[in-house]
Amino acid sequence: MTQTEQLPAAASPQSPTEATEWIRRNAVTLIAFTLIVVEVWWKAGLLGHFYFRQDDFLILDQAYAGKLDWSYLMTIDGGHLMPGGLAVAWVLVRISMYDWTLSSIVNLALIAAASLALLRLLRIAFGNRPAILVPLAIYAFTPLTIPGLSFWDTTLLWLPLQLAIFMALAAHLMYLRTGRLRHVGVATAWQAVGMLFGEPGLLVPFVLFAVTSGFFVPGTWRAASARALRSYRRAWLAYGVLAAAYLAIFVTQLETSAQQPGRPGLFSGVLAFASTLLRVSFIPGALGGPWHWDAAAGSYAFAVEVPVLTQLSWVVAGLVVAVSLWYRRHAWRAWVILAGWLIVADMLPVVLSRVSVLSPVFLGMDLHYLADSAPLLAFCVGLAYLPVTGEASTVEGGVYRAVLPYRLARTVALCVLTCCFLAGAFWSGATYQHDTAPVAAANSSYIATAVAAVKEAATQLPGGAAIVNSPLPSNLMDPTLLGQDAYTSKVIAPLVPAHSPLTWTAQQPAGVFPALLMFDSLGRLLPAVDVGSSTRPAAADKGCWQVTTQPASVPVYAPYDWVWVAELAYRGPATTLAFSFDGTSHRAAVPAGSHEVYLPATGVGRTATLTSLASGRPGCVSGITMGVLNPSSTAYPMPFYPVPG
Repeated sequence: MTQTEQLPAAASPQSPTEATEWIRRNAVTLIAFTLIVVEVWWKAGLLGHFYFRQDDFLILDQAYAGKLDWSYLMTIDGGHLMPGGLAVAWVLVRISMYDWTLSSIVNLALIAAASLALLRLLRIAFGNRPAILVPLAIYAFTPLTIPGLSFWDTTLLWLPLQLAIFMALAAHLMYLRTGRLRHVGVATAWQAVGMLFGEPGLLVPFVLFAVTSGFFVPGTWRAASARALRSYRRAWLAYGVLAAAYLAIFVTQLETSAQQPGRPGLFSGVLAFASTLLRVSFIPGALGGPWHWDAAAGSYAFAVEVPVLTQLSWVVAGLVVAVSLWYRRHAWRAWVILAGWLIVADMLPVVLSRVSVLSPVFLGMDLHYLADSAPLLAFCVGLAYLPVTGEASTVEGGVYRAVLPYRLARTVALCVLTCCFLAGAFWSGATYQHDTAPVAAANSSYIATAVAAVKEAATQLPGGAAIVNSPLPSNLMDPTLLGQDAYTSKVIAPLVPAHSPLTWTAQQPAGVFPALLMFDSLGRLLPAVDVGSSTRPAAADKGCWQVTTQPASVPVYAPYDWVWVAELAYRGPATTLAFSFDGTSHRAAVPAGSHEVYLPATGVGRTATLTSLASGRPGCVSGITMGVLNPSSTAYPMPFYPVPG
């Protein structure tokens, strides 16, 4: 017996014919997995050039300061009730604060899971046919989700929601096929997951009903709806109870929130928003656009209309819909489901909360409002062109109203459209990255530099120092929008090492400090300097204004009404120094010796009053500066060079 004959049959090498046959049988699955791998790789590259911004820090700071209790989880954020997202944020900040890599890994895991869930759903709904690769590619690469990926606060809402939509649909379709109630339980659980991450999850039961009545029950849509209600009433009861419970909690929490729905405002504003959202954002985004962006917001960009390409996308979208209506008997139902989601989930919340406050056109250019439409877009494209499994036997006259073109013609047309879509999507992603990456890198560098700065200051200044609470760069957090939440005491303070000698003080500090520091625009710490007009005693006063228990008038220079900081050069015994200016008075405890004393001075005027609140030997003030605190332009910063982002 030869060596080959002695081998077990299972160990014999596969023949080329068998390998080719295996690949042929599994070609759809292999290509689908390849698409998902490429999607994750592409989005990982995009995420590598993004960073936290604006409301992201607000969420992270609240998570850092809050306890994982009912009060924290039920906080309304931007009009959204998202306890699941807040719980994720709470866990992440306790693993690593402001860690974009960690957050990106979580996002990529959700992206991969949602894409695999869509693949499973497409196979359940339409069978394992090559055509399901088209809706999978649309979902995986649509630029509708790109701006949302650069806005981490929103990914807490729409990424888990997308996964929940696909899993709930798949479980519900299994229930329709088998009648087993355990699938209803799974679908209900996934709907609960969607609701935990945002109120759009409340719409998932309506999507399930629309898909069921539109494509899985025979007859006109009205008759099919009535039949679906009767036939699957146990499922609707379970979904309805869950939705009602969530709605009750949402309404209760909304009543206690400072963020309330408003009036839509003028009809012209609503129309401008809806028109821009569809013409400039959704339609081009669904076809691989918008190809060009407005990066006025720095690390975030908005869709803009591109001459010829944007208008061409309207024509192509019209043809895609028209062709489906011509051939597919129930295609219009798929487009109605998609339109319903766009109106109720994406337009209505913005109309009720922002259109009357912000520019309707600018809001319409913001693609992050459309991120949660990607699952419905992909699945509804499939419903508009492909018959669901078993549908042919239930539709009178067949699922197609016209004879389909030859397979070769269909394949060529589909490949051309898909290649154009993918080329546009990759171009849109590349231009978005190009427009936003520099500012995102600067934001990342600011935080990394601030971390190094507070560590270095704690080491070099063991006697302690006070950091002036100054606003962050507006590209990182805009103080005009976020108020005191956009100041260093909120964002940088959590990065200070435990038991550090560093403390924070107000923008108008009051007192004597071992050292007074400020962050510059790069995140470095520098000595704070009072930049303004200085006055000194006349020579006749021997270079000193005496400070006693009797108020003494001293000259200052504050030419206009402003929030000044008075810096006094004091020497003498310990006292409590009172400084009165333009109708207000502030005081500070001063130890014995020579010190720089800082006091608030708001208003306008040419004189101030100094008083010692302690009897005894008088003190001496040899100069007063009325100005504004700024980082020193001559001292060595900590660290000397910014840390790369």
